[in-house]
Amino acid sequence: MDAQQQYDGIGEAYEGFKALPLEQYVVIPSFLGLVGDVRGRSVIDLACGTGFYSREFRRRGASEVLGIDISGEMVGVAQQLEEQEPLGVRYEVGDVAALRPVAEPFDLALAVQLLNYAQDIATTERMCRALHRSLKPGGELFLLNQSPDFRFDGPTPERYGFRSELTGTGVETGPQVRTTALLDPPVSFVANLPRREVYETCLRAAGFEDLTWVPMTVSEAGRRDFDADFWADFHANPPLDAALPRLTFPPRAGRFTQVTHADQVVSVTQGVRVSRSEDRARRPDVTTHRERGAATYSCTMRRGAPRPHGPRSQARASRAVVAPRRIRAPGTAPG
Repeated sequence: MDAQQQYDGIGEAYEGFKALPLEQYVVIPSFLGLVGDVRGRSVIDLACGTGFYSREFRRRGASEVLGIDISGEMVGVAQQLEEQEPLGVRYEVGDVAALRPVAEPFDLALAVQLLNYAQDIATTERMCRALHRSLKPGGELFLLNQSPDFRFDGPTPERYGFRSELTGTGVETGPQVRTTALLDPPVSFVANLPRREVYETCLRAAGFEDLTWVPMTVSEAGRRDFDADFWADFHANPPLDAALPRLTFPPRAGRFTQVTHADQVVSVTQGVRVSRSEDRARRPDVTTHRERGAATYSCTMRRGAPRPHGPRSQARASRAVVAPRRIRAPGTAPG
């Protein structure tokens, strides 16, 4: 079953993922904090699903938002939500591996759980090139995927609302993984887990260099609502990974961000190689995240001259659209 068929079957249930602890307390606040201020900037959300981030960044002041997903059912749900709360977000059905050229490039591109659905390296490269073409000079790309370093024999993310297990099969880019959102009823889907070198090779082929990995962290609300023991498994075996590579886009340059659930960050600059020490000097938050041993990554890419990056404040990162609320996983108790 391909990605389109899987997500056509999931449909509206996908919105329920955002209330599970891993999403609510880690992924959403980390990703929003990574992207930062979008006021007056245009955003293309590739693999937008039901439009969660499309809507949120429009609410946060994006001048234009276009969401594209391969699942017609997902896009249908997103359009229904747009009708219920008109924000001016546009949605289209489309395959990123065969994406039509956009009429006007965007300031920001989002690719949440996109590259892990490519069945081979050639398709992954086509997706990366499509992401590159969608950005204007000075634009930024943000990716979020499952961590290539997740240990399937280690602590599981089940107390945070998700189960992740190998299917026993694989494709050219890596093994296949079945992820189950522990909703009522549970919702499962199968994706690939690309090896780290697949990301690096395909991003470089599309014009990206100097990949740097950046971690996601438990939000202030997550630390307040649950004690340290609750988050121990997350820190011991981060399920998601974010990377911050910088893009090389001849004749234009840029920076791109990838996020996956894991414990590092990558930074790549288009046309300009930045050393790890220089990158840390520019982005002191990278060192801070690394010292904390955070469990999830995020990356950003921008075309053009690098801009100063200070630490992302936790206050900003915690402004998720899903209001924090206490969620008790089976057999656990909040702090």
